[in-house]
Amino acid sequence: MDTSLHTFCGRTQLTLALGLLIASDSFESLNRPAEEIFMRALQGAEGLKYIRGMANTIIGLKYFLEKNPFHNEAFHRLRVLTEKMIAMYRASCDGASGILAMRALAVCRYP
Repeated sequence: MDTSLHTFCGRTQLTLALGLLIASDSFESLNRPAEEIFMRALQGAEGLKYIRGMANTIIGLKYFLEKNPFHNEAFHRLRVLTEKMIAMYRASCDGASGILAMRALAVCRYP
């Protein structure tokens, strides 16, 4: 088992879940600890190689930025990952990878 892939897959799912939690108005008391964990989970995000991990992280960042629209570090990571995913999509414009990439980008409404 590739433990680095396993770790990043879990980390990117955590990023997505925490982004949703932070964007939610239901759990305001959890926002501060969730944001701290979210930012730690983003470490190494620019080194992601797999579409699924990038998609999870992009969607998590999208939700995080709904509540923190001026967070420069999060926006920078969103831009880097999105540009990387677009390049991967253009390199292989068919198959499941391309479909997943386009779904993630559609959620973000990235120009």
